[in-house]
Amino acid sequence: MSTGLSLSFVSIILIKNSSKDVQTQSENLLSFNLFLIDDTNSLTSLTIGSGLQSIGDKLAGGAKLTSITISPQNTSFVLEDNLLLTADGKELIKATVQSTGTIPDTVETIRGYAFESYSNITSVVIPSSVKSIGEDAFYYSDKLTSVVISD
Repeated sequence: MSTGLSLSFVSIILIKNSSKDVQTQSENLLSFNLFLIDDTNSLTSLTIGSGLQSIGDKLAGGAKLTSITISPQNTSFVLEDNLLLTADGKELIKATVQSTGTIPDTVETIRGYAFESYSNITSVVIPSSVKSIGEDAFYYSDKLTSVVISD
């Protein structure tokens, strides 16, 4: 779903299997909320355009999210070890299914639903830098058997 909008804010709600890709290509789109009500977890890719500066608190769904692409001109987000982070590295927004569950030491906040439904993750080490973990950050990660919180 290509937004192609000239708006400063948009909320996107995907119901069930309406799209497998979300793209925020507009240079004028500054902020969006994305909350997936997606029983089939069909979202496979997320493309972040150059102008996007903010993503809402919960980026839910995505058990099949294999690809996050960020425009090289975007200065608000980075991708590190298949983790979508704010540019300063302080907020972990979303992991792809290829993520190993290794959270960088720069992260202070793990947002809600960051690892939702990721059956490939069996263990997570949460660094001591993390001060808050959002609602249902590991929801339906049914193979997660070990969580270590560093001192």
